[in-house]
Amino acid sequence: MADVVLAGIRRIWSRSDRSMDPRDMQGVCTTAPTTDAQLVALLRTGDLRALGTLYTRYGADVRRLALRLDPTADPATADDICQTVFLTFLDTLERYEHRDTLRGWLLGITARHCRSTTRRWWRRLRIRTHAGWSAAGVAPGPAAADTRLEAREAVARALAVLPAAQREVLVLHHLEGLSIPAVARILHISENAVSTRLYRARRAMEATR
Repeated sequence: MADVVLAGIRRIWSRSDRSMDPRDMQGVCTTAPTTDAQLVALLRTGDLRALGTLYTRYGADVRRLALRLDPTADPATADDICQTVFLTFLDTLERYEHRDTLRGWLLGITARHCRSTTRRWWRRLRIRTHAGWSAAGVAPGPAAADTRLEAREAVARALAVLPAAQREVLVLHHLEGLSIPAVARILHISENAVSTRLYRARRAMEATR
């Protein structure tokens, strides 16, 4: 079934803009607006159209988080991560208990996937840090870039030097807007651990200013 769903996701993706703006995907799913709980219930009956609707609804969030957490990710890689996250959600559907928002659940899958695929990259990054951002493949944008682009690049550079555990909680809490209890649940750590990592991440980022 996963192959069928993957093919369907790719068809949906091929019709959309790389920005994954849900407004650009109007008409892909023509059913009336449905709650997340109803869509999950439909998915559990085998209605794969529900997965397409969820992909339209939350694909942009998943893709954005992948780009923030994985320093090696280009747009094509983020697309692949996004597809993998939704297939993982489908394969582990029985574990979803509605305790948290579906968006938060999907972001948790994304964070764990990025963590498992980037560990070796981060080890290499630490080794090459002394050679500067260019050696690590992370460089600021051109001088003519607009203020918003420069701000995003500054955030990306600051995030890149954080340990993965600190980067995860900082992005999920401050940039994705998840509460500390929600971050703790989706990362399978205690709330105290989340607060400690947030504190250390903030201190580290302040030190880079």
